[in-house]
Amino acid sequence: MIAMPLRRSSPRTGSAQRSEADLRNEPVCLLPAWAFEKLLARAWSTRKEQGGTVLEAAFPPGTPLVHIWAGFPRYKHLVAQDTLARAFASWKCRVLGQDGADGIPPPRYCHIETSPTEKRIAYDTACLAFSHPDGHEIAAYITIDMPEREDRTKSILQLTSPAATQDLTFKMMEEIEIRVLRDNSLKGHKLDACGGFIHQEHAYSWDCVFADPKLLAIIRRNTQGFLDKLDLYRGLKLPTRRGVLLHGRPGTGKTLIGKVLCSQLQHTFIWVRPGQGVNSPFNPTGISSVFEMARDLNPTLIFFEDLDLAAPRRSHQSAYENLMLGELMNQLDGLKENEGIVVVATTNDLEAIEPALKDRPSRFDCVIEVPEITDDIRHRYLRAFLSARGIDGAFYNEIDQATTSCRTIAEVQEQTIRCLQRAIENGLDPSAVGSPLDLPLLDQPSVSEAPGPIGFHSGQT
Repeated sequence: MIAMPLRRSSPRTGSAQRSEADLRNEPVCLLPAWAFEKLLARAWSTRKEQGGTVLEAAFPPGTPLVHIWAGFPRYKHLVAQDTLARAFASWKCRVLGQDGADGIPPPRYCHIETSPTEKRIAYDTACLAFSHPDGHEIAAYITIDMPEREDRTKSILQLTSPAATQDLTFKMMEEIEIRVLRDNSLKGHKLDACGGFIHQEHAYSWDCVFADPKLLAIIRRNTQGFLDKLDLYRGLKLPTRRGVLLHGRPGTGKTLIGKVLCSQLQHTFIWVRPGQGVNSPFNPTGISSVFEMARDLNPTLIFFEDLDLAAPRRSHQSAYENLMLGELMNQLDGLKENEGIVVVATTNDLEAIEPALKDRPSRFDCVIEVPEITDDIRHRYLRAFLSARGIDGAFYNEIDQATTSCRTIAEVQEQTIRCLQRAIENGLDPSAVGSPLDLPLLDQPSVSEAPGPIGFHSGQT
């Protein structure tokens, strides 16, 4: 289940809040004890200050109140607001705090993407008062909880009403939760680990990948082709999940394969990149959230880039990394059903990955090497790259010689661009027919180039 369970307090006069013991019984995240206690204290303080105290001001002093709340994934924050509006469509709505009265803070707004090219203004935090013609009154508090930890944030919705109408309030919340959980408006979109839309600068096709056609056929069959034929697998009662691990030296095209899958796939695509600091999805809670989103929007392909950063060998792990690896293995094992999910992961160093992860078929069914290029592949790339720019003839032949030692497409591309830059710096037009050029000219040092070896040598794909 995606949302946190509904929480219902007992009717009390004034603030009816969960106790600290209640919060301790609600799983939050996998953290060292000291960090968990700090997070718990902040969560309790925030909920106590914002949840009950603020909404109490919407009712006459001394009114016995009941508080009911639910949490949803952050990517459903706008869905939760729209569902709230539909649920109370026949009620009169008043935004609290706009005039600063009663100590209620004014609403805060944010922009939320509704498509790769559109955004909507929504509430970041707001207190609303709903009144029905028959006299019922319900207050709502909606917020994005714990914004400083993007991988853990929840969209929190709280309803508060007089205890006399608690059954109606509880029913309204149940209806809202069911509608939000059933919403799959993001299905089929290309998303990042937090549910934001991926913006590709242009479409990528398999023709963009210069590699052995047999290798690409295997990758397509186990990713795009597998998801396209899910109904056949279900009909034969075969597993409908798959794991593919791509490995090879930097620059061989693993990330490019991810871009092609993102562009060509007709199903949900989630790209998980190693981040830095608190926004990294490579942590126990972030990994769990990614898989929850994938199950919610399946069929889904999850593309984990640089898996070795999330799942190093246990002998090289810290205690925190061990928690992260355990969570990743649990998710891949499908302790929660992973039907219709393909996981594709990449690594520059296969030996750095924990063997229990890479060597177990139920986690990664296919371990595929993306090898260094052959001369035939290098020639095909050069012809495509140069002909697209109107360059051929003698120029092609000399660049061909200049790239003979290159072993990845990234190295070929970098060396080719370097050659073109040197030609231009020396007053030549590479696209001009019959341009005089010789290899020694290309080998002359250029003031614009950085020292050091060419190619991607920073550990990135």
